[in-house]
Order: sequence, then C-alpha cells, then structure tokens
Amino acid sequence: MKELITIIVPVYNVERQITRCIKSLLEQTYENIEILLVDDGSTDQSLEICKKYEKVDNRINVITKKNGGVSSARNCGIKNAKGKYVCFFDSDDWVDKDICKKLMTRAKETNAQMVICGFSEIKEDGQKKDHFPCKKEDELCEDYLKICKDIVITRIVNSPCNKLFLREKISKLFNLNRNMGEDMEFNLEYIKNISKIAYLRECLYFYDVTVEGSLTKNIDLQINAAVENNEIRQEFFRSLNIPEEQIYDEYYNSFISILFSVYLNQRSEFKRVFNRLLKEGKYELVAEKIKPSGYKEKIIRMAIKYKSSYCLKKLCQLKARRRNK
Repeated sequence: MKELITIIVPVYNVERQITRCIKSLLEQTYENIEILLVDDGSTDQSLEICKKYEKVDNRINVITKKNGGVSSARNCGIKNAKGKYVCFFDSDDWVDKDICKKLMTRAKETNAQMVICGFSEIKEDGQKKDHFPCKKEDELCEDYLKICKDIVITRIVNSPCNKLFLREKISKLFNLNRNMGEDMEFNLEYIKNISKIAYLRECLYFYDVTVEGSLTKNIDLQINAAVENNEIRQEFFRSLNIPEEQIYDEYYNSFISILFSVYLNQRSEFKRVFNRLLKEGKYELVAEKIKPSGYKEKIIRMAIKYKSSYCLKKLCQLKARRRNK
C-alpha cells in the first residue's frame, strides 16, 4: 500500500481560482492522497465550490473555520491530517499532475525527510519564470549543509508549497504572530528537526503572480519581515556552524530584494524604505564588518556605508530593464 499524502489547501475568497487548483489535485497520478480544503471564513462562493467537489470525490475533506489567516488555516490542516506525508498548496495556484508521485518517489529513493522541487511563476502574458532548488549537477547532492545553505540563498526555502514534509517531523506549527515571513520560519524550524533533504530539479508547482495581492503586499510589512527574517536566517546558519561571512552575504541580498520590490510597485517610497532599512535592519553594521566579493554586493555595501539611495535606485532600474527584455 502506498503511503498516504495529505494535501493542505487554505481557502479564502478565491472563487475564480479554486476550481483550477482542485482539478489539478484530482488529476494526480499518485492516487493515495487526502485533500484538506480549509475554508478560512470565505465571504464569496469559495466554500460552495469546495463542497461541490467534496461530494464527487471522497478524497476531499472540506474544513470550515473562522477567519484567522493562511497560517491559521495551515495549522488547522496539520492538526487534521492523516497522511504520513504532508504537502501545502495555495488555492490560487496549481500543480503538475505528477508532483505527488515524483516527490514521493524521490523521498523513497533517498530516505529524505524533505523533498523540494522547482516552481514556475506564471505572468499575465502567460510567460513563466522557472526557479530551481539546485543546479543540475547538484540534484543528487547529499551534503546536508550545502543543501541548507543553497535553499536559503536561493530563497527556495521561503515557501512551503513546493515541498514534501514528513508529518511526524513537524514539531512547530506556523507562527500566528507574524504577517509575513512565517513560511520561511516554519521551513527552517522543520529543517532543524531532520537530517536529510533531497532535490528534484523540475518545476512542478505553478505560482500565479497575476492574482491581486501576490506581489504588492504592504511595504512596511515587507520591511518588518525582512528584518525578522535576517535574524532567523542568521540564527539558522549559526546552528549549522556556517561561516559568518556567508551569513552576512544574505543581508546584502535581502536589502536589494526589498528595494527592488519597492522600485517595481511603489517607487515613490524608495528613499523612505532605504532609510528605514538602514535604521532598523543592522545593515550598516554588516557593511562595516564584511567586504563582499561580487560587484553587485560591493555597490550595495558602498550605498549602505554612504547612505546613498540614488545608486541603488539605478541598480534596480538596470535590473528591471533586464527583467523586461
């Protein structure tokens, strides 16, 4: 008998997307799944759509609860899960028909307690951008420390949605006290509790970035999350005895990542966000201590040291041009 996989899907006001998500789950070639659709107090037709599918496929179980946010819905799913393994998928996204089969096959081949596949961002024009958890030659890598470092640096650890978890190893639930960054915190807490991670260099999860709210969350929430996440990443790297200079590389990366998001979505806020990051994010301390090797990081360091937002705005402008080509 194949192991049961519980798929947890938080549902909130996604009447336009939920059918696409459910259909992709029902088409899975790995059939021993239970699908927990956790309705988080939807006020549109989402719950009715979920119940319709519950009636036609006994693998679907609809759970209703008062609105508490995506983390609350996921935690409810974890508490009700029966599967040995767990996957988290978002209701406005969809998945390849073989995602469960391929993640499980990889887990069995490697005895890994977490398996990570790639994901694709789907844009308004239908174009997609692929994100992989590893280089092709690293797919069979069994170096636990290298994998841990790679998934943090590539930000593939920021979401739970392209991963297979062993349920008994989930020791901490999603943090209900955070509005952003709770996914990465959950993943890193889980990783601390396991000893083996495996890659799957295929994009089997499709992330719809056209859905309202997917890209333009509150800027101040992003800043708060970035500052907190820097501390979480730093503590995680320390727990693995990864060298300090590799920890601080992440500060430079997170700094420009936030500013690029601001440049794309709320350009008038660029200078304010730059100054707030300097004040609250410990970036000036990092710039004093660590000399980066890459040219981009050197530019970021100089901008931080001399409190100049102008050159970083130009850097973001160049990045945006390359992205649009």
